[in-house]
Amino acid sequence: MADPYFHPIVSAWISENSFDVKKRAITAATYNVIVQVGSVISSRKCSMCPLTFWHNLLTRHTELYRADDQPYYHRGNKILISICALSLIVFLSQREYLRWLNKRKARAWDAMSSEERVAYQADQVEREKDGNKRLDFRFQY
Repeated sequence: MADPYFHPIVSAWISENSFDVKKRAITAATYNVIVQVGSVISSRKCSMCPLTFWHNLLTRHTELYRADDQPYYHRGNKILISICALSLIVFLSQREYLRWLNKRKARAWDAMSSEERVAYQADQVEREKDGNKRLDFRFQY
């Protein structure tokens, strides 16, 4: 059975919220490195792999479903539920933070006159320099 994979969604979200090419490249590369490191740690490596020592060190006691927890696997299920709850808290916190940033930008934008808005948007040098910190940029969540 294939599990749904969140990688394309998170990559698109990162791309959407990174205003300029430089920030987008850095954030996308950082995210991809984190995904690859997680894949290396979670995969079973052969004894010839140079990362076997680190893999064994990191995964020695990380099996969620152990023989001593059979048949209901209470400990393993508690761990998985805790990971899911923590992920949900992180995603909701991120969403609320982005909403707060958008509201703060909207207040500053609404306080400007229409002439100030036109001049603000016309300054291409500042536009490229400020990126997603600009008042007319809204984060997606």
